[in-house]
Amino acid sequence: MDTFVVEIRNCFPTRSSRPSGREARARVITLLNAHERVKLDFTAVAVTPSFADELVGTLASNLGRQEFEKRVVLEGMSADTAAIVRHVINRRLRSPVEASNHREIPN
Repeated sequence: MDTFVVEIRNCFPTRSSRPSGREARARVITLLNAHERVKLDFTAVAVTPSFADELVGTLASNLGRQEFEKRVVLEGMSADTAAIVRHVINRRLRSPVEASNHREIPN
């Protein structure tokens, strides 16, 4: 399987705002158009919830859970970054019924 690795630390030096997250997502979408999968390596990276939401939350929402899990690999996340990423993905993929019940979608 054709997988392109993106080192977040080197490719996206600014990881603190929605605009920087949108730029990162646009680059990842371009890569997904050229490759079967994209691996996002978060090693030694801290991200803000805004950046994570724009990058992975919106990407998961646009692709849908099944396609996101098939085509996007997340690795190298610290516990704090993993918690932020999990939260933004769950929030973006929550159905209206689940949102009204305030339940997290399982990992």
